[in-house]
Amino acid sequence: MDTAKIDLIVKYILAAAGQDDFGNQELGPIHIVKYVYLADLAFAEAHEGETLTGAEWQFYHYGPWSPDVYSRIKTVVQDVNATERTITSYKYKSDFVRWRLQDDELYESLQSLLPFEVRHAIRDAVHEFGDDTTGLLHHVYTTWPMLHAAPLERLSFTRPQDQGTMDSKKEKSVEAPQTAALSKKEMKQRKEQLAILKERIKSRLAEKERNQKMVRPEPAPRYDDIFFDGVAWLDELAGAPILPSTGEIIFSDEIWKSRARSDEGIF
Repeated sequence: MDTAKIDLIVKYILAAAGQDDFGNQELGPIHIVKYVYLADLAFAEAHEGETLTGAEWQFYHYGPWSPDVYSRIKTVVQDVNATERTITSYKYKSDFVRWRLQDDELYESLQSLLPFEVRHAIRDAVHEFGDDTTGLLHHVYTTWPMLHAAPLERLSFTRPQDQGTMDSKKEKSVEAPQTAALSKKEMKQRKEQLAILKERIKSRLAEKERNQKMVRPEPAPRYDDIFFDGVAWLDELAGAPILPSTGEIIFSDEIWKSRARSDEGIF
């Protein structure tokens, strides 16, 4: 684990948020941890699974989590003198902390210290989610390292290669047959034939539209006792109505490794 790089990323996250719209400038600990994860993911995708921070990430209750990253936040916010705001939550009976940093000089100085893919991933994510906890959590939950892991497992940033799927695709791929080039005369004939066909279809559609007539129902529908008795009889054929009920649904632990989660083509 590279503590210095974690600190750089956390500083850049706070500085990038300070450059964004007013509603996206305040971030809490959970947001910062997720943005560091997205930075590591962006770097890993460009460097064969190697993360920038070297931190160990785990599938935890709130998505990807790293105690090493979390432990650095307090030190960094004090180092950059970020403005702290405490929010009292009566719903959860606890306080929330938000930090805000507007430092153009720091933001510019960090540009050359972090790889482009990391800076790009952070700026895009902060701009899109800001302190939107629900949206950010949904986003990180559906990243591929999370989709290939089960709760409490360590996350791998190396994409798994499904060789069977790749071989299957190769077998199904068929070379497109080579067609002989058409002469100018043949191309002209084809265009003329296509124009005739289009005109014929257009003519038939117009004729069909002219012949269409709206037919008034005879006799007119009648909503009387016979009608309602018939509806009641059909309802009886359907069986007893399904009554509302409550209960607990239990899923097998195998669902975490199922294709429904890990196959990105299903989404």
